[in-house]
Amino acid sequence: EFNPEDTNASENLKVAYFNQGNKAYQQGNLEGARASYQKVLQLNSEDANLYYNLGVVCADQEELEDAIQAYKEAIRLNPDDVDAHNNLGDVYRRQGNLDLAIELIQNAIKLHPTNSEAHLNLGNVYIDQKKPEEAIQAYRQIFLIKASDNESTEIRQAALTALKQLGTPESLEMLKDHETTKDK
Repeated sequence: EFNPEDTNASENLKVAYFNQGNKAYQQGNLEGARASYQKVLQLNSEDANLYYNLGVVCADQEELEDAIQAYKEAIRLNPDDVDAHNNLGDVYRRQGNLDLAIELIQNAIKLHPTNSEAHLNLGNVYIDQKKPEEAIQAYRQIFLIKASDNESTEIRQAALTALKQLGTPESLEMLKDHETTKDK
């Protein structure tokens, strides 16, 4: 029988539930992931990664208030968590709280200036604010950062799509410049 006073057993159970949650998320089982993460919380966890993962699941489920609470707790436990700042900003953007979104995403950029996803999210907020010049500047930063993996490539593609949709002379010029340098 499980004894909550047995710290080794408790820690092992936390790790098992956390891993089970990660596996469920990777398989697209958001409910299962959330249930597993909640079980870890019931065991009194102070793990920033747990709260971050729970925030991701809640945001994917469109449970934005729950995502906000989870990301805030992740940041409380680890104030330098770039992804938690960035994702919390994106959740606020989705809610229409654009000023707070900018503040959080800019915090993420201060913590990690070469975080392409944060620059993409910042550009998206500026588009929502109808500030195309600022959006273009944010997207431009993405192309100054060395693409190192598939995620970087996907982020660049998302920025190119946004620039095309903006359709301003400056955004179209940037697209043309990107196509020219890509062909070299």
